[in-house]
Amino acid sequence: MKEHVKIGRIIGKHLLSNSSDEEEKQLQTWLKDTENDNIFQSIHHHNHIEQRLHEYKQIDTKKAYSNFLQRTEQHRFTIGQIAFRAAAIAGLVVTVGIAINYLLNSDYEPDYLTQEVIHPGTSKAILKLANGARLELGTTNDESVINEDGVQIFHTDSSLVYQNEAISDKELLYNTLVTPHGGEYQLELADGTKVWLNAQSELTFPVAFSGTSRTVKLTGEAYFEVAHNPEQPFIVETTTQQTEVLGTAFNLSAYPDETQTVTTLVSGSVEARSTNGNESDFVERLKPNQQLIVNHGNSGTVVVKEVNTYLYSAWKEGRLVFRDQPLEVILDDMKRWYNFDVVYNNEASRNYRFSIDMPKYESINKFISILELTGSVDLEVNGNTLTVKSIN
Repeated sequence: MKEHVKIGRIIGKHLLSNSSDEEEKQLQTWLKDTENDNIFQSIHHHNHIEQRLHEYKQIDTKKAYSNFLQRTEQHRFTIGQIAFRAAAIAGLVVTVGIAINYLLNSDYEPDYLTQEVIHPGTSKAILKLANGARLELGTTNDESVINEDGVQIFHTDSSLVYQNEAISDKELLYNTLVTPHGGEYQLELADGTKVWLNAQSELTFPVAFSGTSRTVKLTGEAYFEVAHNPEQPFIVETTTQQTEVLGTAFNLSAYPDETQTVTTLVSGSVEARSTNGNESDFVERLKPNQQLIVNHGNSGTVVVKEVNTYLYSAWKEGRLVFRDQPLEVILDDMKRWYNFDVVYNNEASRNYRFSIDMPKYESINKFISILELTGSVDLEVNGNTLTVKSIN
C-alpha cells in the first residue's frame, strides 16, 4: 500500500481520537517534516474534512445502527455497533486519503496509472450454426447477413437480429450463442424477444419459432425482454429450472459453478418450476420487483423476496453494481468480465463487504486504487492475476 494511504488512515483515526499509541508515534515522526506538517494542517482545516468530522461526532451509533437494520433488505448480519462505527470512521478516512492525494506534490501518480492494467471485456461471442459451422462475432465493425436455411440473420459487431419468419412446415433448426470470459453479446430472436447475454454464458435457441411454445436453453446469465404472445408462451430452461413468461422483462443467472439460480423480475409475470429431481420441487409465480433464489445441493431451499432490480440488471446498461456484498462475491463476478484470476493472501478479506457502482467498460485498476483507499485491503496486479494482500 502507498505511504500516503497508510498515513491517511492514521490521520483519520487521529482526528477521531481512535489512533493507537503506535500510530500516534508514526504520525509524530511523519509530522517532523515541515512539508508534512503543512499538509496535515491543510487537511485538518479543510472545509470538507471539518464537515465530515463534525458529522461523525454527531452520530448516535446505537440509533444509526438500528435504523440501518430497518432499511436494509437483509437482516441477518454479523456486524454490530462496533463495525458500524468502523464504517463511519472508514468514510472519514477515505476523505482524508483523497484530500492527501490533492495536497501532495504535483508529481503524484495514482496507483492505477502506474501498475499493470486489467482491461474490461468487449462485445464478442461464438455463433454455432445448425450445420456445425462456428462464426466469430465482434471481431470486425462490418455489418453482414448470415443465411441459415432461408432465415436471414443480420449481424453487427455487437448484436444479432433474426428475421421473423414462420416455419410451421419446417424442422426446427437451433443455433447457440456462446460468450467467453470477457465477452458479452446482444441478440434479437425471430419473435422479437431481446436478449443480453452476459460473460461466460451460452444460449441455445431455434432460428425461428413454431408450435405452442417458444423454448430456449440458458447456461450462465442473460437479461430477457420477451415479446408478448399469449398463444405461444416463452420458456427459458436451465439445468435445474424452467421459467415461463408471456411478455416480460427479467434477469436469470444460472452459472454452473454457482450454488444458486437467481431469477429477478423487472416487469410482467413469470412462473418458475424445478426440473431437477435432486432438488425440492417448487412452483413460484413472481411479481415485479421480486426475486427467486433457488439454492442447489442438499438444502434445496427456495426464497422469494422483494429487491431493487437495478442491482441485478445494471450490467446490461454498462455498469457493475453491488450492495453490501463480500469482496469474494464481487471479484468472482468481475473476473468473468475482466478475465482475471484472484489469489487471496489474506483469507479474512474474502468476507470484507463493499458497495460499488462503477462503469464496466473502464479498466479495473481505478476501482482497485479506490478500494485500497478504504484501508481494508491491498491489491496487486501481476499480469492477469489480482492478489488480495493482508494489511499490516
